[in-house]
Amino acid sequence: MPMKIIKIFIFFFFLLFYTGNTSSPSRGREAIDVVLCLDLSGSTNGLLDDVREKLWDIINQVNSYRPAPELRIGVVAFSRPSFGAKSGYVKVLQNLTSDFDQLSFELYKLKPTIEKGDQLVGEALRVSVKQMNWSDDNDALKVIYLVGNGMVNSGGDNYRDACELASDKKIIVNTLYCRTRNNADKELPGWREIARLAGGEQYDMKIHKRTPLVLTSTNVLEFKELAGKLNSTYLYYGTNGSERYKMMTNIDKNALLANEMTFESRLFYKISDRYHYHQQNWDLIDYIKITKSNIEA
Repeated sequence: MPMKIIKIFIFFFFLLFYTGNTSSPSRGREAIDVVLCLDLSGSTNGLLDDVREKLWDIINQVNSYRPAPELRIGVVAFSRPSFGAKSGYVKVLQNLTSDFDQLSFELYKLKPTIEKGDQLVGEALRVSVKQMNWSDDNDALKVIYLVGNGMVNSGGDNYRDACELASDKKIIVNTLYCRTRNNADKELPGWREIARLAGGEQYDMKIHKRTPLVLTSTNVLEFKELAGKLNSTYLYYGTNGSERYKMMTNIDKNALLANEMTFESRLFYKISDRYHYHQQNWDLIDYIKITKSNIEA
């Protein structure tokens, strides 16, 4: 039976929400914790761009579920020399959070490409299981998406111990093997084994393979102008209000530089209740809405 090759990261992500040893579909879950464990070595250049550009689509899709679950996303990255040998070249970029602006901000701190790196898959998986702030809710859906390529035992066989830890914590591990070279025959068995040991599924994916843009707005300039007017309605306050406002506008700029559809997806998220009713820690308008405070006080 031929291996399935998924071409767009987001569709694969949604598909796997329904796989693994779960007792009920994820749409019935009140809480979903997702950790993206990403191989950011030279062999997967382009993966980071795909994740950054598709983040808002992922969030918008989950927010469209009724009832919408409480989604948190965290990111563990591995295989970059800058992460340091002492850590096994693994770094927690963002703990599990529903503050997706902060998540996007952390993702854009990294260079999208790199020439080479040591891929210690077992250590990356161990960090994803043990060092992330997983929900204490026994009914929460907890999933790791291990994305990359290479030999999973390049750092030893500790990936099996990590799979056992994941199973004990009821964390599903789905593996996404990036077909970017000709070593699949040697590498794929290990990626299949990880998924099998941790109750998940193994699939292939290709990096930077996108469908043509499908925009709901045919006038991008007008859309950009409306986005600017939306940002003008935020009134920042407090010790970090200015920094948060700058973060928001910089993320908008990054989305626009990526492509028009990413920019549109970003703005759809910003007009959702999940965004504009959750900035009360730095936006005075949201603070008044949530607390029903008197502006004069």
